[in-house]
Amino acid sequence: MPDKEFDLLRRAQLFSVNVFSNILERLQQAGVVRETRKETGILFLTDSRYYSDEFGLSEAPEGEMELLYVSKK
Repeated sequence: MPDKEFDLLRRAQLFSVNVFSNILERLQQAGVVRETRKETGILFLTDSRYYSDEFGLSEAPEGEMELLYVSKK
């Protein structure tokens, strides 16, 4: 069983991101980051609105992101 768990964790690395501890704490308080199983330390995002393919992980739902630049072509 440990070999299978190791393989799953290795494959999950493709979907992992680094998060500053203060941002992680806010996301946990908002209830959008949880542990996969108790005491594993492996976390997952429960609300896809907090992740954008363009910007990555966000402290606020994607619909609430502030637009900083608009290109006028």
